[in-house]
Amino acid sequence: MFLLWKVLVFMTIRKYDQYQCRFEVVNPVDNIPDNHPCFIIDSVVESLDFDEFNSGYIDTAGMPMYNREFLLKIDLMGAIDGILSSRKICERLGYDDVYKFLAGGQKPNFRTLCISRHDNEEKFEEALVKINIIGRSLGIVILDHVSTDGSYFKGNASVNQLFIEKDMEIIDELIQKRYDIDRDENLLYGDENHGIVEEDFYNAIQDLVNDDIVENAVELIKKDKNTKEIKKKVFKTVEKNIEKPKLKRISKKIKDVAKKAISGDESTLKKIEVVKNKLDEKWQNKVNMTDPDTFAGKNKKGVYQSLYNVIFAVDSDSKFILANNISDSYVDTNQLVPMLKKLKNMDLIKSNTKISADSIFNTIESLEYMEKENIDGLLPDKYEASVSKNKNYKAENKFHKHNFNYDFKNDYYICPEGNILPFKNQYKDGRRVYYNNECKNCHMKKECAKKQNTKVITAYKGEQYKQRMKIKMQNPDNQKEYKKRSSTAESPIGDIKHNNKLDEFTLRGKAKVYGESLKFSISHNIRILAKNFSEKGLNARKIMKKIINDLKNTCFTIIFHENFKQIYIVITYN
Repeated sequence: MFLLWKVLVFMTIRKYDQYQCRFEVVNPVDNIPDNHPCFIIDSVVESLDFDEFNSGYIDTAGMPMYNREFLLKIDLMGAIDGILSSRKICERLGYDDVYKFLAGGQKPNFRTLCISRHDNEEKFEEALVKINIIGRSLGIVILDHVSTDGSYFKGNASVNQLFIEKDMEIIDELIQKRYDIDRDENLLYGDENHGIVEEDFYNAIQDLVNDDIVENAVELIKKDKNTKEIKKKVFKTVEKNIEKPKLKRISKKIKDVAKKAISGDESTLKKIEVVKNKLDEKWQNKVNMTDPDTFAGKNKKGVYQSLYNVIFAVDSDSKFILANNISDSYVDTNQLVPMLKKLKNMDLIKSNTKISADSIFNTIESLEYMEKENIDGLLPDKYEASVSKNKNYKAENKFHKHNFNYDFKNDYYICPEGNILPFKNQYKDGRRVYYNNECKNCHMKKECAKKQNTKVITAYKGEQYKQRMKIKMQNPDNQKEYKKRSSTAESPIGDIKHNNKLDEFTLRGKAKVYGESLKFSISHNIRILAKNFSEKGLNARKIMKKIINDLKNTCFTIIFHENFKQIYIVITYN
């Protein structure tokens, strides 16, 4: 019995040897859940047209190139997993079944993936449009309310490479100094392989020093015909008298740029010209030479960084990112109209779609465009935004211009005390002035007009658009609808930057950064799609194939913006 019990105990423990050789035939796709985001990536990228790109590599010499589709797939999968490093993505190809499936078992070098990232903005734009259409076809994207907001992303450029106008002046001075020295040496020394004669030497130094030194040099030549010895004696005196520019203490970054420019480095010379042109635009006083398209700004911690401003348009119901733009401006003031044009071109604004944006987007240009295009916008002005943040702001600013109601029919303003300020004058630039001489008798004159004799309201050209939006925003229903904006626009941005750790760009230049920002948006939308499939119990692997087949009846026309390669898409249905 004792021996039997011992055998039974021994038999309950299985033998374990992690180094035991095994032969397994396993398809990586069998280990992946049916609702995994990789199947959405696979279907969407496979539906993109790469014929034009691939045609340039057919019947060419050299090793066969990697398939562009799978490089795009693993790059998108890396964004979903919050991986920007091409090295780390290529490591996943060795052990992660998802990456093995998308790559078809191929293992490119990380440099191959890195290079393939540079010109993907067109394909990413097409992929984003197709994903948005998938969202609409499944009833996820409703387009009842679309919100717009901007967020700063760190650029791939060090703040140590920021240059101001004075820095560029010093660089020019250093380059000119080097040229002057070369010119002077050529005049003095000539060609080392040849001797120097009296007349040549006299002519060479007469423009550089005074007459006395020239005469002394000539006397030395007459006394001693050994020109080499004469050079040594005369050149020391001549060089001391050559005027050289006096420069202040120079930083290492300026010296490094000047050295490269003096050596004739073409890329450095081009960068210098670009930085000068950017500084001439005057709206920014610092330009980064590594990536001139960035701007210098403070992050939330108050630290200066080289940043890009990314403008997002987000669907309120699904939190889908519908489109995004890259702005090289620190503020969002003039960014709403380009975004609205893009949304219209992409057929993402319906007749009942409400567009909401922060108060900084409330400009006359934006409001005028929305009225002309019959777009239902909800944009509070800065005063309304201040009131929403500080309940006492309205009481403290009772006589702010915003509290003077405008009568469109009779063309006058009504002050908070009920007095009328009629129209008085109009300037050539379109400004209209309203005031009432009876203000001096008002008991609230000191609080309202301050030190002036009367309260003056100036209405700038296009002010009527702001007045109509002000009246519109006073409607309780519109105020309730506008409250959706903060949770709509800021939620995807927070998900991308904080949850997925995609808060900086790895590429440089506005066009390439735009493509990378699209990659971030696509990864966010794919995660929402995958979550939706999982909640509804749908098989993403099967349903995506059917949806993509239906998308073959959708035609995409790609239009590049001339200024900075922004991409617009016009959608037509066959």
